[in-house]
Amino acid sequence: MTTAIPTSRRRLPQEITLAWLRRHGACDGWHKTFQTLFPRGAPLTREAAFKAHDAGLDVLWVGIALLTADERREFIVFTLKQRQPHLVSLFREAHLGDHAEAIAAIDWGNLGDAKVVLTAAKDAAKDAAKDAAKDAAGDAARAGAWAADAATTWPAGDAWADAGDAGDAGDAARAGRAAGVGTAKGQIHWIADILGL
Repeated sequence: MTTAIPTSRRRLPQEITLAWLRRHGACDGWHKTFQTLFPRGAPLTREAAFKAHDAGLDVLWVGIALLTADERREFIVFTLKQRQPHLVSLFREAHLGDHAEAIAAIDWGNLGDAKVVLTAAKDAAKDAAKDAAKDAAGDAARAGAWAADAATTWPAGDAWADAGDAGDAGDAARAGRAAGVGTAKGQIHWIADILGL
């Protein structure tokens, strides 16, 4: 269970503005859409986040930038838990049952061990994809390798220990949406709850 930290103890902006996005390194592609949606800035509300999400903006990137390092670590665990059943299914379809079971048994309280399991699964899936003919198992192995790669590379390096960089976590969220796993709306709600919105 997550607990909202009172906003009085954090430095949240009253609104997200185009200047705030630029200062925090938002992609240039955001600017026009954001300005059209929120000409005077977006209030820091759940409703504004969903409006931006529905317009195709990566609100998870913004939300993650507002989290503390400890909260980002919690977000990583929440996101990986969301993707766990999908990864298990992909590895089973790829006839990599031992790795599917290892992924199913991951203890998300120990991200170091989780990374070892996911890296081994990714390597096995890549090997299976190379060996498999163009069939469903080969396709599943390639998908599993890609998904496990996304899960092991976005919290790269020190991020497994200290929650890492908001940009890396945003990349993971985008990768998860592209793979059709997890739910961005669930992640938006999670961040909004943590921020007390």
